[in-house]
Amino acid sequence: MKKIYLLTLFSIFSLNLLCQVNWTKHSENPVMVPGTSGEWDKTLDYIGSSILHDDTYMMWYSGITDSGIESVGLATSPDGTTWTRDANNPVFEKGPSGSWDQDYVSCGDVTLVDDTFHMWYTGYRGFWDTIGIGHAFSTDGINWERDTNNPVLTVEPEGTWEYLWIWIDEVVFDGNIYHMWYEGGSEPGKEVAIGHATSPDGVVWTRDPSNPVLEPGASEDWDYPCVAFPGVVFDGTNFHMWYCGGTNVGHNYDIGYATSTDGSDWTKYDGNPVMEKGPDDWDAGSVFTPNV
Repeated sequence: MKKIYLLTLFSIFSLNLLCQVNWTKHSENPVMVPGTSGEWDKTLDYIGSSILHDDTYMMWYSGITDSGIESVGLATSPDGTTWTRDANNPVFEKGPSGSWDQDYVSCGDVTLVDDTFHMWYTGYRGFWDTIGIGHAFSTDGINWERDTNNPVLTVEPEGTWEYLWIWIDEVVFDGNIYHMWYEGGSEPGKEVAIGHATSPDGVVWTRDPSNPVLEPGASEDWDYPCVAFPGVVFDGTNFHMWYCGGTNVGHNYDIGYATSTDGSDWTKYDGNPVMEKGPDDWDAGSVFTPNV
């Protein structure tokens, strides 16, 4: 369900949050390219998260070696366009032998609460039947400690909309509780939807009874049969979501926008999609994993 360039993220810039639907791709795109052969990020996979901290943009992203090992790295930037990879990369790797995430980790979100960085990530041992969402924390964004309660969210029983797999995308702390948005599915390559969960501490999660909270459009719509990879911003009153819609096979996506007052009941923007793939060669196949 993956393996495609993730750097569409930094095509996305806005003057302020009120300009949620009018986007101009940066003239210097792509702003980050894969590493060279033999490096840990020879293939760039996903943007996990980007935040502005002490006047510096920090971006956590997933990269893949020539042999197929996926890890998480950190890059920093003064302006969102010129990026420097951290000398400690990769800063987060798959778990030890026998652990639930021994074979795979991919960064989903990093959120700074008080003075602690919190990462939620997707991991598994073997393949999809063991997939789950884990939590880790750090004081510097580089050195991470796994939560002893991992995984903090796992798949549901067979017959539910998310029994086959789940994938972490976004966590927002609204000042009182944590909100998580994740994607899930019940058939490989078939319809994908977005779920919501809440937590008082980022560890113990309660699924939203309204799940899935965002579903694909009708068969003739731009966001059929999949909606996935949401990025969410809370402005103190409303939640703003940018999400990918299109075909899961090959990640053939464009980006849409939706709003909510509670993180559960979403209204899609009538003018979607707000960003489309191309026309340049580097983003002609897809634009996805938005982070604002």
